[in-house]
Amino acid sequence: MTWTQTLPQDFEHGMTADEHWATLNERHAHLYAYYQSPAFFAMNYNLSVADTTMRDYAVLWIPKNLDNTPIKVYVRASIDDGSGGSAANKGLVKLIETTTSTGDAADVASGTDDCTELGDPFSTIDLTPTGTADGREFKLQAKCIDAGDVMTIHSVFGFYNGTGSVTTTGLGASGFRTTNATSVYGAAYPISTELVASLTNGPRKIAVDRPVCVFSYFTDYYRTARLNSTSLTWETVDRGFIPIPDYAHPARTYKVYVNMTETGGATPHCALMVPGVDDDLHFSGTGWSSATFSTSALSGAGATFLPYEIKMKRVGGTRALLQTVQIFRHS
Repeated sequence: MTWTQTLPQDFEHGMTADEHWATLNERHAHLYAYYQSPAFFAMNYNLSVADTTMRDYAVLWIPKNLDNTPIKVYVRASIDDGSGGSAANKGLVKLIETTTSTGDAADVASGTDDCTELGDPFSTIDLTPTGTADGREFKLQAKCIDAGDVMTIHSVFGFYNGTGSVTTTGLGASGFRTTNATSVYGAAYPISTELVASLTNGPRKIAVDRPVCVFSYFTDYYRTARLNSTSLTWETVDRGFIPIPDYAHPARTYKVYVNMTETGGATPHCALMVPGVDDDLHFSGTGWSSATFSTSALSGAGATFLPYEIKMKRVGGTRALLQTVQIFRHS
């Protein structure tokens, strides 16, 4: 559809529906059909793959999506023949949902195809949700087709990919309610409270069901993680910034997902330090942990970015390793 500005004076309470209300209905449906938010990303990943058998290289988390919106994944990679030249063969990159052992794959070609400067540098994977109210763990798998080839995965990016149409009828699982322009315009029906509520709440329902990933880090699943600690006391392993573009707006809730592992029987500990809530974001143990924080708890922070610091330590064993950190804006 073509977007045109609708002014406040175009609407009058107590009136029957006209073309302006029909336009609102169309925009409501358009937002649901086309809204795309990042689900996960790893920029400058530079993961080296030399195996010719498929194996896990990273683990990541995708929060619940009640309306089962498809996810489009872009993979940028390059392949050489092991001696620095461009290989004529292919690699394979796959995302496996561990709870169902099913996955979707993308061929990563080289030569004059996908992975060199001579052509389109991206390959894509389409993830079809399996329908669950809970979040899902995915593992990134990869392999080279021929021995001696080396594939480098430079970056991975996934986003909720609106289908281009409103797939829900009536009230969806996310709480988004489909409205019909014809039902209020044309017949000049009265404007109902339900219609106003649906149009008002719809964008929020979409945003909550497709949470925005504002920070993402994951590393090679089997090699020693870049963020790790052999210390028995807290030590800083990383510093940076978390983008909070709507900090100046009403309080938002952010959820942090962390995945850790260990060597030597250690209990890994990790703390994500952000202004005002550092004591609340402490994680321990292997596997997935999560915690939430709200921007209402932050004082004196920047309006666009929040500085963060990651600290780690181990209890027993030999090493604590941080595999994945993802932060989502949930509401």
